[in-house]
Formats: sequence, C-alpha cells, structure tokens
Amino acid sequence: MTMRTVHDNPNIRIFTEGDIERITNNYSTLIGKGGFGEIFRGVLDDEDDMVAVKRYIRGDLRDEFMEEVRIHAQVTHKNIVKVIGYCIGKKSLMMVTEFISNGNLEYALHNSGISIPLDGTLTAKVADFGLSKSLFGGITRYTENVKGSIDYMDPIYLSAGRVTQKSDIYSFGVVLLELISQKRVKEKGGINLIAAFNQAYANGKGFRGLLDTEIANECNMKILEGIGKLAVECVAIDANKRPNANDVEKRLLMLWAAQHGKEENIIRRLYRRSPPEIISSSSSNKLGNARIFREGELKKVTENYSSHLATGSSYNIYKGTLEDNTLVAVKKYFDRYEAGKEEFCSRVAMVIMSPVVHKNITKLLGICLEANPPTLVYEYAARNLSDILHCKEDFPLELRLKIASKTSRVLEHLHSSRIALRHGDVMPSNILLDDGFVPKVTAFTLSTRFTEDNATRMSMVKGDGNYMDPYYRHTNLVLLKSDVYSFGVVLLELITRKQPAGDCPEKYGLVSEFARVYKMNKSGKAMFDEGIATEENIPVLEEIGKLALHCINLKLSKRPTMKEVAERLKKI
Repeated sequence: MTMRTVHDNPNIRIFTEGDIERITNNYSTLIGKGGFGEIFRGVLDDEDDMVAVKRYIRGDLRDEFMEEVRIHAQVTHKNIVKVIGYCIGKKSLMMVTEFISNGNLEYALHNSGISIPLDGTLTAKVADFGLSKSLFGGITRYTENVKGSIDYMDPIYLSAGRVTQKSDIYSFGVVLLELISQKRVKEKGGINLIAAFNQAYANGKGFRGLLDTEIANECNMKILEGIGKLAVECVAIDANKRPNANDVEKRLLMLWAAQHGKEENIIRRLYRRSPPEIISSSSSNKLGNARIFREGELKKVTENYSSHLATGSSYNIYKGTLEDNTLVAVKKYFDRYEAGKEEFCSRVAMVIMSPVVHKNITKLLGICLEANPPTLVYEYAARNLSDILHCKEDFPLELRLKIASKTSRVLEHLHSSRIALRHGDVMPSNILLDDGFVPKVTAFTLSTRFTEDNATRMSMVKGDGNYMDPYYRHTNLVLLKSDVYSFGVVLLELITRKQPAGDCPEKYGLVSEFARVYKMNKSGKAMFDEGIATEENIPVLEEIGKLALHCINLKLSKRPTMKEVAERLKKI
C-alpha cells in the first residue's frame, strides 16, 4: 500500500484509489448514506484495523474537501473521531477515519441517520467537520452559501449567513432537547420540539409532559429539568443570551454531580486541566488537600450550626470541632445565594484547585457540595482585623504595621505572574488574626483569574462598596489594581481607626475626608488615631497615609503595584 503523508501533518496518510478499493474490498460493505455520499466499512490490510471510508458524491469540491481534512486533522480529542487519511481520486474524494461500532446517537434515538457516533462503550465521538469554520479570537464570519441540517441550524446563520461559536451552542441545545425527550425536532403531524420547550419554560411549567417517559421518573426529574432549562437557554434566538461552551460543560457536569453523590468525581473532571499534584486521585474523600464532607458530618461538627461566628453578604460562618478536636470555621451560604453550585464551581472552586499556597492565606480544610448552597470549611481564627480595629482594645502601631505588611505580601503573591489572581474583596473582616495576631487572608469568593492583559469584565458588580474600586463600580472592568485601591482603604482604616462609611466613598466618608484633609494641610495628622498619634509615631503614620493616598488614586496609572506597596511598607 502506498504510504505518504500530508506535508504539514505526518500522521495523516494519503491513499490511492487502489488502496481504498483494497481497504473496502471493492466497496462491498455499505454502512451509511447521506446527502454528502456514502460510508463503507474497511480494513487496513497492513494493520488489520477496521476503518470507515467516507466517499463524497461530488468530486469537484477539492478545496472544500481539503479544508475539512485540515480542520479535522488539527483537532485531537478522545471524543472526536480520528481521521487516518484521505484520497483524492479522478472522480471522487474519500476520507478514512476510525471505525465506530455502535452507530450514532441519531440511530440510538430515532433508528436512522448519521450524526454522533458511539463506540463500543457507548462513548460519544463527534464526527463530520465538513461545515467547520475557524473563528480565531471568537470572531464572526459570514457566508452566502448556507449548509447543514436545517432542523439543527442556528436561525441567525440560516437567515443572515452569520456564523459564530454560539451557532454550535444552538445546535447542541437542540440535541439536548432530543436526548431528554426522544422526540425529533420536527415530526410529521407532531409538535415543534423547540417551540414546545420554550413555551413550557415561558409559562413557568415544568418539562415533564415533554420528557421521554422511559427516564422521566422521580429520581431523574431534577437533572432532566436542569438539562431542559439549559437547552432552552442554548436555543435562545438572541445569541448573546446563550451560554458559552465552557458554561454548558460545567452545568452539565454539576447536574450530574447532584445525582447519587458523584460530586468528587465531577469536581476532578471539572478541574482535570489543573496540575496533577493538586488533585488527589488516591483518595475518594479528598479534593487536593481538602476533605470532602457530607452534610450530616457538618451538622455534627457544628452541633447543628449552633455556634454562630459571623454574617457576610451571602453567608453565615459557624464554629465547629472536628473529630481530632481541631477548631474550624464553617462558611454556609444563604439559600437565596444566587450563585448556587454552578457559580461555586466556576469561581470558588477555581481558587480551591489553584496552587495558591502562602503562610498568610487561610487554609481551606474541606468542602461540602452535597449541601445546597455549598459549604466551605476553613481553619479557625478567633477574630478578624475589623474586630480589633473597632473595639476599645489597645492596638499598637507596630502591630498594625506588621499586619499591613504581611497582608500586602499575600496580595503581592496573588498578583504575581505565576498566579495572576485578583482577590476581589480586600477588607478588614477578610483579614483573620490568629492568637499571635498573625494575619491570614480569606474570602476568595470574588476572586478573578487574569490573562496577559490583566483585565476582565464582570457581568455584575459585587463586593463591599466601601472598599470597592470606583473604576470597577462604574465600568465592571476588574484589574489587579482594584485590590490596590481596596488595600489603600484598609491602610486608612489602620491609621485612623475610623470606618469608611459612605454611599459613595470617593466623594463621602473616610476616603474623601482623608484626601481633603491631606490636600488642605499637607498632612493627615488631624485624622490619625489618637491612641497611636505620638510624636514618635507621626512620621511613620504620615508615610503610611501617603502610601494609602497613592493606592486610592482614581487614576489607575498613578496607583502602585502590590509589589511596590509591599516594598514601601517594608521600608517604613
């Protein structure tokens, strides 16, 4: 057999027509037929491996055919049918792929057609890249030659020829509807499946009447309703309202996690791209170094949540004791917490699975996904910086500076290029203190990872307004320097012992008042905490005050980096 390769991919073979005739035994076993042509079963005579040979009806579309080969060859994934080679004959074009023994999803659902093949273990494998488009950077492309199965086609593509990544989301949404209903999108004399699900959702009704009766039992209803809701979002006419592929994956995995206590396995799949050492595969009740708790265990640990420690904007914190008498803080989210399990996995678990290790970061000891909303278990700290600042206890300047310096080092560590994580909620109540007043930064619920441009846009503004970067509040655009602003407010609180109350902190309250006093007097002395404003301490307080003003500068370019902040505090 002739053995050659594509010039840019040595793994793709070029076959002659004679090769294909031998492989298919002169096209003797037809296994599929469609609008494109026919599919034959074959055997590679030098490897004894079964293959599928796809012979196209039109032999004059060589450019389009080679584009399909190129795209298919570039995309490698365990759930994509592997392309082995191709043949450009005098009158025909043929592609050779791995053979899938169990047909396809279309056949499994409706007993005909070619769509999503299933291997011997009924594992899905995606095929047919004939209509694929390379959309670099998520751009939109237009075409005047609309092709594809109309029942699965994005209406925007159908009417305007406009192709985006959300076009695939629409088609996948239709597939989801077929999976849970075992009905075709459009059946002769039957319902329009998309319209029926949309109407049921709009009326606030469940999807039970539309579901496949073979699987629509009480045990499955929660996951089926969840898939139905996701599918309706995928087939939204407005492409901007459709979820992206990453969101779809996570939501489907978490729906599955809600079934039969599969949370641990699903979390590992969600974060399978994390470094191997982060995920412990040797223990079924561990996630990295964090223990997987059951809801019943947490009730026992907290004595049925009887010892309340604190309340946040979306959670309560309770004191608990583990079997070995280790004290813990159990963070339980409110039932009205909108993020739920999906946002927990995409935001909080991102931090859980990230290699952020620092002696001044609160250690996560465990998680409970069985609880709804989810629950986090942290190492215990008796109090936080806010408790100390706003009570009548003595609070020496030396100790305040120590806490500020160590906290700045934590933020510098988070902002480093290796980690590139914005904390997102820097405030005194999120700086815990152990018995030796050593600070431990906590509360990573609003954390955001950054790419090279060091910026990301949030769908909605979250956080305590008193410590929130005005730039973030007004634009929803988050930068690492948003943490710098928040830390600047904490510095002001440390040297004044005043709370930064005010509906608009940059115009009213501590931030604006300190800036006004400093501008008028070239000094912040009038606002320093009298308990530490001794003649000996004034120079130190002035330096901290000037640094704080740089941090809260409304011009981002004028703010220092956290590395610069940490270095300046070290020198004070």
